[in-house]
Amino acid sequence: MSTSGTTAQTFQLEDILRGAAEICGIVDPGESLDPHDRATLLKVLQLVAAEFHAKFGQRIWQHERTNRLYTTLGGTAATVVTSGTAAYYLDTDTEDIYPDTVFVRRSGDDTMLRALSQKDYSRITDKSTRTGKPEAYLLERNQNFTSSGQETVGRLRIVLYPTPDNSTDQIHHVRWRRTEDWGGGTANPDVPWKYCEAYTLALANKAGLRFGLSQQRHQRIRTEAALAEEIMRRDDHERGPARFGIDLSDYYQ
Repeated sequence: MSTSGTTAQTFQLEDILRGAAEICGIVDPGESLDPHDRATLLKVLQLVAAEFHAKFGQRIWQHERTNRLYTTLGGTAATVVTSGTAAYYLDTDTEDIYPDTVFVRRSGDDTMLRALSQKDYSRITDKSTRTGKPEAYLLERNQNFTSSGQETVGRLRIVLYPTPDNSTDQIHHVRWRRTEDWGGGTANPDVPWKYCEAYTLALANKAGLRFGLSQQRHQRIRTEAALAEEIMRRDDHERGPARFGIDLSDYYQ
C-alpha cells in the first residue's frame, strides 16, 4: 500500500469533541453526541484554549512576517511609509511584534531598528522635528485610539524615529497574530493538526470534572493530558543560537 501523497490533514473541531467524549466514556464510537454534552464540551474547550494562551503565550504557528501599516484607523493597508508621518497602526489582530525583527528597507538594503521604551522616547528632544531614515521605533500597546467618535481598544501603533523623509521606505516586522475565533462551534480551531491530541486530552481532563468521572479514570486522563501538553510545549519554539546581553546605559546616566 502506497502513501496518500497529500498533506491536507486538518484540525477538525468535531474530532476533538468526539475524541474527548469517548475518552470520558460518555459516548461510544459510532454513537451520536448528545447536543447538551456537545455544548458542554464546546464551552470547556474555550477554557482550554484560554488556558493554553495564558500558559504558552506566543505560538510559532501564529507568527507572520509583514510590512503592512495603516496611517488611519480603519484605513487601507500600505506597504510603504508616508513622508512626514511617524505613527502607524498595525493589523487589528496583531497581539505583539518581535523587537529583534523590525527593520527598514530602503533601496533594497535592510537596516535593523532599535526598540525604544516610553522612557527612551520621552527623552528624545527632536522627535517632533527631525526627519530622515528611521533608526528606532516605539511600540504603543493597549492604547485607546479614537476615529470618527469610535474608540478602538488594544490596537497597536508603531512610532518611528526619526520621522520618515520619503514615501518609499518599508518597515518589516514579525508579528504575533491573535488566534482566530471558534465561530460559535461551527469553525475548526486555528491550531496545527499535530497538536490535536494535546487539545483533545486537555478537553477530556477538564470536562471529566463536569461529567463526574471516577477518580481513577480522571487521574489517568490527567496524566496523559500533562504528557501531551509537555510534548506540544517542547515542540513549539524557535531553534537557533541564543544570545544574552545586559544594558547598563541607564545605570551610568
